[in-house]
Amino acid sequence: MNDLGSSIDRKKNIINYKNLHYLSPEQAPSRARKLVSQNSVLFSTVRPYLKNIAVVRELKEYLIASTAFIVLDTLLNETYLKYYLLSDILSIVLIINLLEQVILQSMIIILIYY
Repeated sequence: MNDLGSSIDRKKNIINYKNLHYLSPEQAPSRARKLVSQNSVLFSTVRPYLKNIAVVRELKEYLIASTAFIVLDTLLNETYLKYYLLSDILSIVLIINLLEQVILQSMIIILIYY
């Protein structure tokens, strides 16, 4: 795939099939490991605040995503999941988790220093 921003249409929350790289299994990088199914929800972990999220509505071919994506297959409605991931609620949760990690790492550094 190209960079993550161009493989997902952020306005429509769909995959840009024109921007994908088509590779044979031998050519695929080691980070291309996650199998994608129809109705999978893809969430980019690279700059998650940009909310690069897509629902795979039509599975044109065998798709594998980079490990930079979380591939979510749900028993719930995938559209509901997409809107939850796009919501500010998730952004707040991500920020809180990030702050907790920063605080924890700071505490570890302080403990190691003393």
